[in-house]
Amino acid sequence: MKLSVKEMIYIAIGIALVAIGAQIKIPSPVAGYFTLQLPAVLMLGIILGAKNASFSVGLYIIGGLLGIPWFANGGGFGYVVSPTFGFLLAFVVAAWVSGLTLKKPSFVKRAILCELAVLLVWVIGMLYMTIYNQMYLGKEVSYLASIIAIFSFDLVFDVILAFIATQAGLTIKRALGR
Repeated sequence: MKLSVKEMIYIAIGIALVAIGAQIKIPSPVAGYFTLQLPAVLMLGIILGAKNASFSVGLYIIGGLLGIPWFANGGGFGYVVSPTFGFLLAFVVAAWVSGLTLKKPSFVKRAILCELAVLLVWVIGMLYMTIYNQMYLGKEVSYLASIIAIFSFDLVFDVILAFIATQAGLTIKRALGR
């Protein structure tokens, strides 16, 4: 994959934005807290496009696994055996989906892609968490219970954040002339 200097700079800024988003924690009655990683990932998709955004998020994850403490709770390879690691993996998919090229893009079409990306993050994250609980912790957790948990208050909050991220991403993209 050959990248221009400008693309490398945007990818590096994208990594920084996701890392900063991980440090901003908003209290949640269900999950403990939210971070602003997901909105940052969605904005990256819109601004950088599917390929560069997913590459940026992938590098963010690799850096965190190598020990850079920019995940919400630090860093290191131990994150792989964390129940929420599936959400991090799903961010690569979300960056790709939110960055898909559209013919005649509009706010509504872009928002639909971002909402689909949010749903995929939750499905992948909860699936990973369910498998983690069953295999690693030996807890009996049904897939149905995990699916029901997806439709909690937290998902509603992410849906709202996705609309905000869509508008912010489109505004930034226009400002950058991309």
